[in-house]
Amino acid sequence: MPNIQSARKRMKQDVLRRARNDRRTATMKTTSKAFIALIEENKKAEAEKMLPMLYKALDKAGKHNTIHPNKASRQKARFARMLAGVASAKS
Repeated sequence: MPNIQSARKRMKQDVLRRARNDRRTATMKTTSKAFIALIEENKKAEAEKMLPMLYKALDKAGKHNTIHPNKASRQKARFARMLAGVASAKS
């Protein structure tokens, strides 16, 4: 346990920030796994509805530096490509 007041405050801040980052990471991972499951089942309409939610989760994680903003952008592009691949495979 830190004795210096600024170190105590820093520890409290770290706990809150870790909780926020964990929530953002969990939301991002859950949404992306659900999206990938829809892609694998060839459910294009449902995947299209889920894509904006996935984008929102990735953008928030990138904006708040939970993940690097470039990683969020790269993942968004990959998920869009996945959805486009389902569309071309069906038609």
